[in-house]
Amino acid sequence: MRRETGFTLIELMIVVAIIAVLSSIAIPSYQNYVQKSNRSVARGALLEVAGRQEQFFVNNNQYATLLTQLGYDATTVGLSSEAETVGAGSGVYNLSFSATPTATTFTVQAVPTNQQSGDTTCETLTLNNLGVKTESGSGSVSDCW
Repeated sequence: MRRETGFTLIELMIVVAIIAVLSSIAIPSYQNYVQKSNRSVARGALLEVAGRQEQFFVNNNQYATLLTQLGYDATTVGLSSEAETVGAGSGVYNLSFSATPTATTFTVQAVPTNQQSGDTTCETLTLNNLGVKTESGSGSVSDCW
């Protein structure tokens, strides 16, 4: 009798089960990592806007009321995951003022969009003229900032 070589159905099923278990652990972990890295892009952009606002205040004795006055292309700017400005709604965050700034106050916000909108830990990040940092998600400010 000649013996056949190859994999049995049981061996294949064991391999598929192992791959399924590893995937169920790896994929959510990777998605969490991507969301955290996108948050760092938003934090950097918020700090950049705050810095531009302070420079505008030094030059004009008041804060800018529009992002266009700070050198941005629009009043709402999208942020890509590579920290580049894109059209609103096409990146991972939309950057805008949460309310119209006054001569002495401003609050800038980064609202998650597209795949980042699944980030329920931090959701919307904000920064005001006093340097107060907030978030609207289920996490704490120290988790998000």
